[in-house]
Amino acid sequence: MRSLSISATVFALAFTLANAHAAVLVSSTFDSGDEGWASFSFAGGATPDFSGAFGGAGSVNFVGTSGNPAGSIERVDPDNGWQYFVAPPAFLGDQILSLGGALTFQQERRDNLVLASATPSALAAFSDGTTLLVYANAASAPSAGAWTNYRVSLDAGAAGWFVGSAGGAAATPEQLQRVLGNLSQLMIAGEWFDGAVSTGQPET
Repeated sequence: MRSLSISATVFALAFTLANAHAAVLVSSTFDSGDEGWASFSFAGGATPDFSGAFGGAGSVNFVGTSGNPAGSIERVDPDNGWQYFVAPPAFLGDQILSLGGALTFQQERRDNLVLASATPSALAAFSDGTTLLVYANAASAPSAGAWTNYRVSLDAGAAGWFVGSAGGAAATPEQLQRVLGNLSQLMIAGEWFDGAVSTGQPET
């Protein structure tokens, strides 16, 4: 999949899991630390292979001076795998109340590299330990120097949910409900370009 070794930088800001009435169930605003978020480098070719590791688990860096408002995390992608942000326990467990709501977050590029975009086939991945559901909606890469908003719909009838990979069968409402009721993994795409890349995230 990746033969280059480059360093683009993407930061992640403000992850928020909300219910159908837009009430916040859990959020990370990165006011004073990384709040338990981590990173994982998955194997895969043109698409991530969530059953295999490339570089495996890694840490994220807290950046207190940058965000929207200030406070974000970043991960400099050290390898040619698919890098994802991994949610802490606060986002896991019984999240059935989020059914019909959404997971929202922002990302920003902090580099001036000219790169060919490689939109991840899975913007997010949710698992209950038995079933892996991926959300793929052809999202565009974050902008350089500006925060880009992303939204993962948790509506039971939403298009874009698949089993195992973006090439898998369409997920049923019952599968999404079951996974949200016993969430053991929640992962957000942190890589958008060919090569080894840095990605950051503010509040969620």
